[in-house]
Amino acid sequence: MQGNAVVEDLLKRLPGVEVDMNGQITVAEKAIRRVMVDGEDFFGNDPTMTTRNLDIDISKKVLDEKKKFLNL
Repeated sequence: MQGNAVVEDLLKRLPGVEVDMNGQITVAEKAIRRVMVDGEDFFGNDPTMTTRNLDIDISKKVLDEKKKFLNL
């Protein structure tokens, strides 16, 4: 992925996840209404605000820190 990739770019590559041109996310034909980051709503009820604005590098850092904390 390019250095300026956002979470939406990553979601488009996941099997079973579809992202339409408007940024609407569906998984197994069910609409995703919110996206949580580290257990908290990031932009409320608008998942496209999260997926189009959260840089992949930041989301990777959150996961790395969580793994360190959990000693994984």
